[in-house]
Amino acid sequence: MKTLLVLMWLGLSSEALAIDSNETLPVSACGKIWTRCELVDVTTTFSHIITRQKKPLHVKVRAGYIDAKSGTKFQGNILYFQGLADSMRNHNHLFTRLSQAGYQVIAFDYMGQGGSEGMMDNTRIPGIVEIGNQIWDLYARDTAYYSQKTILGWSTGGLAAYYAAKEGQADRVILIAPGIVPRTVISITEKSLTSDQYPKADDNPHLDPISVHSPLQVVDFALHLLSMAKKSREWKIPDQIPGYVLLSGQEDKYVDAEETQKTLSENAPHFKHHVYAGALHEIDNEILGIREKVYRRIIRFLNKTQR
Repeated sequence: MKTLLVLMWLGLSSEALAIDSNETLPVSACGKIWTRCELVDVTTTFSHIITRQKKPLHVKVRAGYIDAKSGTKFQGNILYFQGLADSMRNHNHLFTRLSQAGYQVIAFDYMGQGGSEGMMDNTRIPGIVEIGNQIWDLYARDTAYYSQKTILGWSTGGLAAYYAAKEGQADRVILIAPGIVPRTVISITEKSLTSDQYPKADDNPHLDPISVHSPLQVVDFALHLLSMAKKSREWKIPDQIPGYVLLSGQEDKYVDAEETQKTLSENAPHFKHHVYAGALHEIDNEILGIREKVYRRIIRFLNKTQR
């Protein structure tokens, strides 16, 4: 039973997916920084965690994009994969900096969290990538000239981005505290995610509440994540796919940063790593001194690996 307490990551269902129709949302549903925000109608195949029986699911997921800042040279598109209990609205500081650097940021909420419909327990890591591919096709701009597919993932999303790299469905990846070697946890709280408690309410990036407060509330999904995390420690990433990995120190209660670094050094030795001692799990929302370094280094990696 102890192993069921472990997880912190989320994805969507599995295989086939098609976008049917969109429903534009008001500005208040995502926030002023979002250029476009809507409910996207998707269909995907769900695979049962034990029986492997498959069935089609039809659900609306919240998705959108933040365009590159006006007046900047367009640099390309970035697809963001979020974490368990996360929201596409909870990383505005990072997204704003990427927009200012000339990148269009594309994101969506997994089933049952943020502004999406459906159930978290129906999520699967391959499904994150399946949905992500469709959302990329829907929003990515100027792909005839900027075809490089960049996936940035945090926690569960980091594991999903790593899976995409393994499957050859990403051209480069940025992994923020990826869920490759998860720790045992029993609760998810904002205080355990970042040491910056944002005393100024208007500066707090956490616009949506935590969706679930324990992996035990989504047992099917937790079991799937445990299985995928274990498998991921054997995945080899081709040298032609650049990667940048940002890890916290021992203070991260959700991911074992030391073991993650060892795993990636063996299976993706060409990936660049940086450890932020003292940071908690949500590194991009850490205290100002840490998160500013994170933003600069991510943008530096993007600019160096641009093709």
